Amino acid sequence: MIAAMHGPAPNDAAAEPRPPTLYERRVEALLSLLADSGEAEHVEAHRRTMEALRDDASEGAAWYDRRLAALRSALEDLGILDRADIEARLAGEGEGTA
Repeated sequence: MIAAMHGPAPNDAAAEPRPPTLYERRVEALLSLLADSGEAEHVEAHRRTMEALRDDASEGAAWYDRRLAALRSALEDLGILDRADIEARLAGEGEGTA
């Protein structure tokens, strides 16, 4: 009640949101690329996966970790990348690595 009358406390984390980390910005960029592809099925696949992740063991995972897991699953489900492609890219062996 006091916070409602006087605003948030000075040390309240909700008072000033922190800027997103590089990791969080990258996850958002990847999701934007998927959404901007113009393919409604891509966005729908990501949405379905996010909903499924709410009910599984990843509940304790951070928000952006769950979003990235959903993106990975959507890319696999849509046939854009397969598990081997993703693993190779994560290991630095994929296309576009130096």
